Amino acid sequence: MAKRYIIIGSGAAGLEAATAIRTADSLGNITVVSEESWPYYSRIRIGEVVDGRSEPDKLALRLPNWYDEQKINLLLKSRVTQIVHAKKQVQLADGQLLDYDSLLIATGARPFVPNFPGSDLAKTLRFMADAVALRQAIVGVKRAVVIGGGLLGLELAASLAKAGLAVTVVERNNRLLPRQLDLVAGELVLELLQRQGIDFVLPASTAQIRQENNGLSVDMDDGCSLPADLVLVSAGVRPAIELAQAAGIEVDQGILINDQMQTSIPGIYAAGDCAEHRGQLYGIWPASSEQGRFAGRAMAGLDVTYAGTTRMVTLKVAEIGVFSMGKTGDEDGEVQAERSGDDYKRLVRDENGVLIGATLVGDLSERRHILMALTAGKPYP
Repeated sequence: MAKRYIIIGSGAAGLEAATAIRTADSLGNITVVSEESWPYYSRIRIGEVVDGRSEPDKLALRLPNWYDEQKINLLLKSRVTQIVHAKKQVQLADGQLLDYDSLLIATGARPFVPNFPGSDLAKTLRFMADAVALRQAIVGVKRAVVIGGGLLGLELAASLAKAGLAVTVVERNNRLLPRQLDLVAGELVLELLQRQGIDFVLPASTAQIRQENNGLSVDMDDGCSLPADLVLVSAGVRPAIELAQAAGIEVDQGILINDQMQTSIPGIYAAGDCAEHRGQLYGIWPASSEQGRFAGRAMAGLDVTYAGTTRMVTLKVAEIGVFSMGKTGDEDGEVQAERSGDDYKRLVRDENGVLIGATLVGDLSERRHILMALTAGKPYP
């Protein structure tokens, strides 16, 4: 009898798991259940839908016929409401019960909105449905405030600016992208974004959002206020663990998994932004993809040992190239940093001269060679 696999979530972890399962098990029945209306897409590019540069279907990372070719049953607009692990079943919102032999929870993460007065007046951007709704919401809007200067916040700010809005970003840290960039790199990105017409207020904390004169006002802790027609919060995400928690699966910040991607209940695995491995929440696409591949192989019965993912970010932030990988702090090793015009390079080496971390802003032409050196644990250059 063919093995039955159910994957909850159609993001990077879920689809990589489905691909790995199909590679290892050509006969298994694979079902992917997703609350979204669109199949697997590039989440970092959904800002292009907001400003009209692209359409939802054009951001798909798998062609529609791929699912048929791989014999994967994709259930869109479907929500799992309960995991009945004693019967090895999941229940959908319409009451349908699906049987499984191996189950993967890849529910991802949801936007985190700080609990301050008026936070319900703000919008968020995480899913394609948010982008489609926001595209309509900005019609006729002149001023927008984005609370949060992280990756998605900056990309969102750039998209709104491209759409003709006057945009101000409020960031509570004293620099942009503090998780990915050092102070100099963060200041360079800030400078380049300011040239694109985006204003910044930092460091600053939001006290409240209130309605004022047919618009909104974003009030800071220091008493300053920013008028706006539209306010968006991009203050990070939190793992979507509610479904697992309700099923009695052990959770902390995320769903706890071991090196074999297993949760505390046999036959149930987790991967991606919802999963916590060795105390780590990654929240980056490369980790979600890698975890999904490991989980898929494990579900198909292969021996796997996931030892973690090297943190790496490669993307365009408002058309500005950014690459960060490995250990990049001053305390991590010997630092060599240089800025040339709008380009910045920072290399971190250990006591033996081996490259252990790197940051690039602007010119990313060395990225491939740096990546190879970091992966191989060799000196560079």
